[in-house]
Order: sequence, then C-alpha cells, then structure tokens
Amino acid sequence: MSPRPYPLIDDEGDLSSNGSTCEDDKDAESTFSTSNASGTGHGGALSESSNSDLRDKLIKNEEKAVRKTRIAVAVILLICAASVSTGVYLFASKNESKKYISEFGIHAESILNTVKWHCQFNFALMQQVSAAMTSSVMMMNASFPFYTHPTFEVPAGYADGMGGIMSVVYSPRIKSAQRAQWEKYSVENQDWLQESEYLRLVHPGHRDAVHGTIQDHEHDRRRRLDEEVVFPNISSQIWHWENTTKVVDTKEQDEDYYPIWQTTPPDATPVNSNLLGDPATKELFEKMLANNMSVLTGYTQINQLWDWMFDPEEKVQETNPHMYLMEPVYDTFSTNPKLAGVLTGLVSWSNILNRLLAPGENGIVVVIKDTCGLDFTYVLDGQVANFLGVGDLHDTEWDSMGKSSQLELVAAVAEDMCVHHLHIYPTDVFRSKYVTVQPIIFTLVVACSFLVTAAIFVLYDHNVNKRQNKTMDNAIRSNQVVASLFPANVRDRLMEDAEHQLKADKNGKLSGFNRKDIVDSQTISVSRPIADFFPHVTVLFADIAGFTAWSSTREPFQVFQLLETIYGALDEIAKRRRVFKVETVGDCYVAVAGMPDARKDHAVVMARFARDAIFKMNQYSHKLETTLGPDTGDLSFRCGLHSGPVTAGVLRGQNARFQLFGDTMNTAARVESTGMPGRIQISKATAELLTAAGKNHWFKPRDERVHAKGKGEMETFWLLLNAESVGSSAGSSSVGQMEENRFDQLHEVAERLPEQHPSDLNTKDRRLIEWNMSVVSQRVKAIAAQRDGVKVEDVDIPNHVATLLEQYVAGVASMYRDNAFHNFEHASHVTMSVTKMLSRIVGGEKDCGTKDEHCYTRDITSDPLSQLATVFSALIHDADHQGVPNCQLIKENQAVAQMYDNKSIAENNSIAVAWQYFMLDDFEPLRAFICPSAEEETRFKELITVCVQATDIADKELAADRNSRWKKVFSAENSDSTEQNSLKAQIVLEHLIQASDICHTMQHWHIYMKWNERLFKEMYTAFLEGRSEKNPSEFWYEGEIGFFDFYIIPLAQKLYECGVFGVSSDEFLNYARHNRQEWELKGRQVVAQYVEKYCKPEHVAAAKLTLATEEAVAAAVESTPSGLLFL
Repeated sequence: MSPRPYPLIDDEGDLSSNGSTCEDDKDAESTFSTSNASGTGHGGALSESSNSDLRDKLIKNEEKAVRKTRIAVAVILLICAASVSTGVYLFASKNESKKYISEFGIHAESILNTVKWHCQFNFALMQQVSAAMTSSVMMMNASFPFYTHPTFEVPAGYADGMGGIMSVVYSPRIKSAQRAQWEKYSVENQDWLQESEYLRLVHPGHRDAVHGTIQDHEHDRRRRLDEEVVFPNISSQIWHWENTTKVVDTKEQDEDYYPIWQTTPPDATPVNSNLLGDPATKELFEKMLANNMSVLTGYTQINQLWDWMFDPEEKVQETNPHMYLMEPVYDTFSTNPKLAGVLTGLVSWSNILNRLLAPGENGIVVVIKDTCGLDFTYVLDGQVANFLGVGDLHDTEWDSMGKSSQLELVAAVAEDMCVHHLHIYPTDVFRSKYVTVQPIIFTLVVACSFLVTAAIFVLYDHNVNKRQNKTMDNAIRSNQVVASLFPANVRDRLMEDAEHQLKADKNGKLSGFNRKDIVDSQTISVSRPIADFFPHVTVLFADIAGFTAWSSTREPFQVFQLLETIYGALDEIAKRRRVFKVETVGDCYVAVAGMPDARKDHAVVMARFARDAIFKMNQYSHKLETTLGPDTGDLSFRCGLHSGPVTAGVLRGQNARFQLFGDTMNTAARVESTGMPGRIQISKATAELLTAAGKNHWFKPRDERVHAKGKGEMETFWLLLNAESVGSSAGSSSVGQMEENRFDQLHEVAERLPEQHPSDLNTKDRRLIEWNMSVVSQRVKAIAAQRDGVKVEDVDIPNHVATLLEQYVAGVASMYRDNAFHNFEHASHVTMSVTKMLSRIVGGEKDCGTKDEHCYTRDITSDPLSQLATVFSALIHDADHQGVPNCQLIKENQAVAQMYDNKSIAENNSIAVAWQYFMLDDFEPLRAFICPSAEEETRFKELITVCVQATDIADKELAADRNSRWKKVFSAENSDSTEQNSLKAQIVLEHLIQASDICHTMQHWHIYMKWNERLFKEMYTAFLEGRSEKNPSEFWYEGEIGFFDFYIIPLAQKLYECGVFGVSSDEFLNYARHNRQEWELKGRQVVAQYVEKYCKPEHVAAAKLTLATEEAVAAAVESTPSGLLFL
C-alpha cells in the first residue's frame, strides 16, 4: 500500500503507511478476509450446470413462440396503419381540393360581376352627364358650342363620387370657321372655374376619399371652404401637345376642333387643349363615331393631356393602367341628332380592382384582354390590386380553372371596335390557403397512433419480461441505500422487521376494526426495537471551529459547498479506515470505531482517523479560500475522542436513523467542546487504551484540567501531530508550494508600484488575491456577455486580459499598508459583503407596476458595469490607507490633505493611486475589454468615485447630503420616474458599500469581535506613534455604543425599510441590534482584555480607572429610580 501523506510522530514508524504493522491492526484486517468453507464439489457443479442448460432451453422455446406472436402482431399493425393512413390522406386531400375549387369559383364570379357592373355603371353615369348637357342647352334655349353648363360640377361630380371616375371633361365641337369666335368666348366665360370649385366643395353628391367615396381618388386636393382658390387665366388659343411642349394649332384645316372646356375637378391647365391632338383619344373618338355608342379603352398610360390630374407626389401612379370612357353629346333628343361635343372620363383600373377580395384572401390573378391586342395583368392580394405588367402574365398551369367574361354589354358595330374581356385565374398563393398540409398531419397522427399503440405493446411486453429483473434491481438498490445508512446486521434486522410488518398489515385488512382498537389503546411498541449494546468503542466529535461566524457571511450554496467537500473527504477516509459515520449535526461530524464489528484497536483507528480529518480539513480550507472567500483558510476542526460503552440502535418512525446513546456520547461531546481549534483532545479512557496499545508517545497531558458541563473537572490529553501546528503539515506545504509558483509573477508587478507599498505577499494574501480575481472576473464576464448578447457562462476572458486582471488585483493588494484594520484582508471582507448584497437585490427582473416591485433595482441588476464598479470600489477603497482618520491627516497638514482640500482625503487618495495604476499603458487591453469607449471609461470612474467616497462616514456634509437624498427619493409622494429610479439606484449603491464597509458590525458576534479588536489595535498604534491625541481605551466602550445607536442601526434600518436586499435586510438589522446588546453587556470586559493585550503599562492604569468609572456610573444609573434619574 502507498505511504500515507500525513504521518504521526512515531519513532517506530508503525504509522507510516495505510496498513498497520502492530499486531492488533493485523487482527483487525483479518476480519475483512473471506473463505469459501462451504464450496461445492465437481458433481454438484455438473448438476447445477445441467439444470441451468435445461432452464435456458425451456426459456428459449418459450421465447421463440412469443417472438412469432410479436412478429404477427407487428405485421398486422403495420398493414392496418398503412391502409388507414392512406385512406385518411386521400379523403382529406379530396375534401380540400373540392373546397379550393368551390371557393375560387365563388370569388371569380364575384370579381367578374363586380368589375362588369362597375364598367356599366360608369357608362351609365357618363350617359347621364351627356343627357344633362343636352337638356340644359334645350331648357336655356341656348345652342352649341357656345354654351357653358352653369352647374356642370353637379352631374359630373356624381360620376366622380359614385362611380370612381377620376375626371370628366367636356369638349365642344368647334368648326374651323368658329375657332376665333370660340377663343374669344372661352376667355370671356372662364369664370365657370370659380363657380365649379365652389359647387365641388358644397354639393353633397360630390364626395372625396375623406368622406367615404366608393373608390379612392388618385387626385384629391382636399381644399377647404374657407380657402380662396384663384385659378390662372386659361389659354386664349386652341393648342395641343407636341412631345412635352404646348403648341398652338395654326394650320388651316377642315376638321373640327374638340378643345377641352369644362372639367371636374375644375382646373385651368387643360382648357382649350385640343382633345383630338392626342393620338389615343383621337383613335377612341373615331371608334365612338363609327359605333355611335359609348366606348372605352382597355389599357392606356397617362400622357401630357391628363398630367394636370396628378400632384407631384402622385406622378409614380401615371404608369399604372388607366382607361378612357368616351360618350357623345348631342344637340337634341331627336331621332337624328347632331354631334355637339364629347365627354371623356378617366378611370384607374387599380381603383376598380381594389377591395374586390376580403382581407386575408390573396393570390387571384386578373387579366384584362381586348380584341385589339392590348393585355395587362393584376394580382389581387386582399383589398389591394397590384399591377404586374403588360401582357398576359398568369401561370398557364391554371388555364383549366380560368373564368372570363366580356365587359361590354353589346357587340361591336364597327370591325375596329375593341371588345374587352376579363379573365380570372388562381395562383399557388390562393391554393395554399385551402390546400394545406392538414391531410399529411392527419395521416401522421393516424400513423403515430398506430406507432404509439405498437410502442405501448412493445413496452408492455418488455416490462413484463423484465419485471422480475426490475424488482431485483430495486431490491438491490434499496439494500444499498439502507446499507449506507445502517450497519449490515442492523440492515438485515430492518428487513426482517419490515417483512413482519407487511404481514401484519395484510392480516389487519381482514380484521381492521379489532386491530384499530388495539392500536388506539396501546402506547407501547409491540415489536422488539432494533438496538444493541457495544461495550468497547471510541467516539469522535469533530466540530468546525469558527463555522457559525463564517457561514453568517456566506451565501447558502457556499455553506453547503464547504460542508459537502469536507464531509465527503471524511467519508472516504472513514471508508478506508473502517470507521462508521454516525451522523452530521450541523457542522459537527460524529463517527465511531469498534462497531458494528467489534475490534480491539478502536482507539488507535479513531486516533488515526482524527489526525487524517485534521489535515484534510486544513488542506481543503486553504484550497477553498480561493473560491469561498476570506477567512475560509482559518477554519479548522476541533476534535474530541472518548472511549467507552454505547447503546446503538434504530429509532423507528418517520425518517428513521441509526443513533448512539450513553454517557460515552455525552463525554465525547464535552471533550470536543473544551478542546482547541486545530487540535485533537482525548479523554483519559482513550489515552489509557492508546497506552495499552503501545502508543503512549502519541499524546501528551494537557497543562490544565478542563471543566466540562455535567462532568466537572476532567483530565484530558492532546493527540500529537507531526508539528506544533497543522499549518505546517505536508499537505499544507504542498499547497503552499503550488501557490508560491503561481504568484511569483505578482512580485514583478509590485516592483512598479510606489515604494511605500511593499510587495510582501504571504500565502493568505495570495489566496485572497486569487479569490478577488475570481469575483472581479465574473463581473467582467457579465459586461462582455451583455455587450455580445450571450450568457455569462459562454464568455471566455482572453488569456492576456485575465493575466492583466490578476496582475492588477495583486498590485492593489501590494498598495495596502501593514495596518491592523485597514488592510487587504479587510478590503476582501468588504468585497465579499458587496458581492453577497448584489446577489440579494430583489425586484430587478419584474415588470414594474407598483413601487413595491422595486423598479429602480433594474438599473443595478441590468447594468453589469455598475456592479463591477461597486466590487472594484470595495477592492480599492482603503488602498494606501495610513491607519489614521482623515481628521488626523488634516491636523498633520500633509500634502495629500492639501491636495484634496481636506475633503475625504484617504478615500480620494485611494481612488487616485488605484486609478493611476489602472491607467498604466500595460493595462490598456484590460481597460479596452471592460470599457471599449471613452464614455464607458468615464462613467466607470464616476461610479467608483461615488462608491469610494461613500465610505467616508466621518464627513458630516457628505452624510447629510446622502440622508437628504435618501429621504427625498424614498418619500411616499415620490414618483417612479426614470430619472428618480436612476437616482434611487445610485443611492442604494452608496448605502450598499457603506454597509459593506462596516459589515462586521452587522454580522456574527465573533466576526464583529475580530475586526473590532483589529481596529482598536490600529488606533492604539496610532496613539503610540503620536498620531492620535487620545488613548482609544478611554472612549472605546461608549464610542461603540454611540456608533451603533447613531450610525450602524439607522443604516441597517434604512436597508430594512427599502427592502431591496431581501432577507439580508432582516439579517443586517437583527445582527446589528444583537451585537449592540452583547457589547453593552460584555463591552467593558472586552475593552479590559484589549488593554491587557495591547496597552503599555503606563496606559493600563488609566484605562482601568476609566472602565471602573463607567461601571460605577452605570450601576448608579440602574439603581436610581426613574423619577430621580429624570430630575
């Protein structure tokens, strides 16, 4: 076996290995050897082999039949699944196709009828306007062409508002001989523009898009009644467009002119423009004359003739297809009337095709064709018609489903008359709404149902076949669980007892009434308890000294991480040493040797186990300090051993446990409680057993007798280790060597620091540096995670940045002076408190609806830079602290005091030296990783400055300002605005680091005493050096009470009332009040101990006189009646 790493002092060397060389150890080892005294012969083996072969053959025959049945069932299920799935798919697909065809037919018929109706309706409207012109001339006894309809806007406005015709223009027939007369007439009668504009606005029949027109207008000027519209003068001559230029018609011709005269909406721009000067309108005019009826064009693009209809922002719509409607105007209603003029209407195809489908119905193609060969295509998506382009662009795949209809009601008279047809086709988009993947889904559901049925069948068959094996496995596992909790003999008796209880329960079901009466009437257990007496055992109690105070400053997961690590290691040692672990009670580990298997060397074994436990605790506590924080390395076991008889058994009932009872247990507990951390105290009985085993050199008597509760004075002994202290053990040395190698590079960083910052980094400082490094690294990772949008655990800090961060933390550690209180260990303690309080902040992730939800904490929890700044501030807040308060620096008139105008001197100095070090060129990659921009770097420094200055609790102005801002933002009438929430978050951070700076006063009494003593020592050292006027022992007791009453408890009360820190708020306030009460009771004795420990003889007498006076005054106050005391 390999040598043990932690040998006891043993001249004979009999404890240098895991195996014992003494006779007792050999006897003990032999108890675990086994022999096969009941082995069988060859014949028995053959018989057993034959029976096994026969059993296997029978099993195989049965499995063969079962296998055939399984295959048959599987084939049937497969055939049924395929048949039913295929039928479901065909049925569902056919229904969808029917619905798709039916829905398209309905939509197509609706579109055809609606578009056809719109076209015919527009024709009817144009005919009404034509009739209105003729009837008006006849009623006024006027004659064409020198006639202006006084209310042209009314009938034309109906066509505009009801039919969606964008514009209607009237062009009179002007013969060549009448041209000059017409030009004069038009100039003299152009006031119709102003009258038409007024009628357009006031007449109810003319509705624009704002008031609910049937079709949206591309041209909508939205003039108001109170706006005065001034029209420009019309052209005094008949003109036409040539390319983009207005040209006056100058040539003599026999053909008639058709100048545009009246328009709706009224506009002077096109007036006197010859309608026949545009080729498209001229061609349409000729077809109208040839057919003597209303005509339309299928596809027309807007040219200069109608350019006046579009505002600049509507020019893009000119390229969309439009159509012209042309209607003749006759001079009379006789049988053979003469053509007096022509009406021309402009209609947008988009207006006609819009809103033909309901929202959500998409993908129907509309193709407009005419016999003249002009085709164009639209696609209808919901209520919007989108122009695809010129030509028939539909997918020929859908030709078989196309629907069509002629737009004109009558056939063409002339051969060149264009007849228009509307064609409707579906698309893949339309089909996708009705022909879906539902048939496949239904098929898959059916198939999956069969698969699930088959899987259930297979699973059931599997479970049946494996039931016995499962039952056996469960029995084995249960046996293993019981074996881990109870000794083997106790486990067997528990099994027997459970079997008897099961039988009793079954019998009770048959006669439950009588059994209930018996159970109700008896109070003593009928069955025999499982208990035994063991006359010779050694019991160990191992308690973690300082654990209660340590755990009060940690998160719950950290407490259990320590206990699981330590006790897990002890369990392994106990298994190797054959020591039985009884239980763990809190942080106390209880073990026994000599049971359940009796052994003579139980005292020797337990001594070795205790020694292993001491060293293992020391090893892991130092290792865990880098992850669990300061003071973890100070934890150690306090062990007590006692030998004697015990009664052991199982207390049955809920959560049954194996327990030990007897005076031996009580004595072992007393031996442990009166021991010392890091040492093993043994009783006289255990010492005698070790002497009898020849191990009297393993221990030495304790110098003084101990007084144990219930036992009186006891003589005890110390079990010797391999050195005077556990800290120099081989395991500790190994850990220290590893840390030495790890931190050698940190000395190089310290050499660049100012000389007043020594780089003497001991082992504890190095562990603290590594822990602080891990804490800061987590905050840096959080910044990178938020910046990159990933999880924190997915962030890896680059190696060179991590090295720089480690170097910076080490450099800051070297900046701390060798003060008793304001040192790097205290900074680490503050950092740990800050980290804990940041993790306890509540409310930041909730949706804010009320003040109770702490909306403002989102500015902290969602801002990793603020959290890093707070942790960073805790790390540097006392760097280069001289061990004296700011007021002393002012009295000494030091340069640093003058530099900061006697304001927060130590705090500003700490910020300056730490930030100056941070700004070295060497740390530029680190700064860039934390603060990529200058703005972030500035904000980072501002946050650090605010937090560090908040630790100056002696500055009355700063304190008053903080209290004032606290009251202001947390008042009942204050609103939860964004600005107020940001201010609240800042104030909470200030109070967070304030509380962390003096957190030892709001933690366990032992922690408070530790740091209180260090602060006393630091202040007394300053007094001895002439840097303090008063001996702290003269005011320490009353000063602490005042500090609690006027600063600590009010601060804890603030944290409690704001409720930001969850359960920590209660924890701080409760500890603060408890420590204040304890100090009031014990403070004078504590100060007396400080005086005896630190003060020089000439100061001791004065300090004792001060304490005696305070005690006398306190006694007088307590004995004085309250009334007299008031007087």
